[in-house]
Order: sequence, then structure tokens, then C-alpha cells
Amino acid sequence: MLEHVAEVFGEPTGSPRASLAPIRVAALQAQVGLDQSQRDLPLQRQVSTLKWVLNLCKGRPEVPLILHVRGAPEDCHSAEAHLKVLTTVRERVAPQQRIHLHCFDGGMQEARRWKDAFPNVYFGYTGEVSRFDQEQGQAVSSLPLERILLESDAPYFRPSWVPNNNHRHPQYIAEVAIGLLAFRSGDTL
Repeated sequence: MLEHVAEVFGEPTGSPRASLAPIRVAALQAQVGLDQSQRDLPLQRQVSTLKWVLNLCKGRPEVPLILHVRGAPEDCHSAEAHLKVLTTVRERVAPQQRIHLHCFDGGMQEARRWKDAFPNVYFGYTGEVSRFDQEQGQAVSSLPLERILLESDAPYFRPSWVPNNNHRHPQYIAEVAIGLLAFRSGDTL
């Protein structure tokens, strides 16, 4: 993809990303972050891409930054991954930056860290909420409703009670809401 973009915008310094630096980002919406859920994903490239996008957002807190944070299988609540991304984001954008934490799977500590660092943070939840443990449920309950976003993330995440029939659709957004409301009301799924 970056190679194609370089063809369109030129590549004077040999780096496709460098040639994109002067682009206005008023309409930019990109999902970026760290995904360590699969061992074969090159972490250093993910980090450099994250830093590049953060630099595009610098001084533009009104531009929504959509962050994808997924830890390694042994990283409970993606805590290490969230800390890496949070540290990197703090270094590069203002606290007023609008942030959407896509497919948030963190616990209380991760939610608190993001809320404390960025008051304009929103937490996106998918059908994975049906697989959350008690700490993740407490994080859901602790967030103001106006900071929660419902996501289907179709076709990837479905609520556990929806049959796995290879048909994962955005139609299951109501089930995501039901899962979130169950945690907020103290019920169990």
C-alpha cells in the first residue's frame, strides 16, 4: 500500500512515509497501533508506523486517532501492549487528542491509565465482551456511557452466544450492547 502511495505522491527521500509528511490530515482516519497477537507480525514496523501517524496528528487534537492494541496471548488484558502504546502516544500528541481505543480489551488499570492521560478517549467494545473476565467487566462499569462505543468489528468478533456459522455480521451490535449492560447492571452473561 505505501509503495502505491509513493507512486502517487513521489518518493524524493527514498521513504514513502517521508513523502506523505506534508499532507494535511484534516480528514485522516487511520487505525494504527500494536498487534502482538500473532508472533509473525514485525513489531518494529508497527512501532515506526504508529509514530509516523502520531506525528501526523501532532497539533491536531480534533483529528480522531483510532488505536488498535492487541497483546500477545500471555499478555493478560493486553496490559503490556497498552502500556507501550500509551507511552508512545503520550510522547507525541497533546492530552486533548481525540482517541478511539478500538476493540478495547483492557482491565481497570488500562482504562484508568488511558482516562487519566487523555480525557477525550473513547473505548470501543465488540462481541468479545461476552468473554470478558471480572476485571474487564469492572472496567466497562467504571466508564461513563458517553465514552463507550459499540463495535461489531464484523466479521472478526462475535458474541459467544451467537452461533459460529461463519456468518458474523454488524447485525450483532445489539448483542454487544446487551453484554455491556449486563456488566453495568451486575448481571452475568
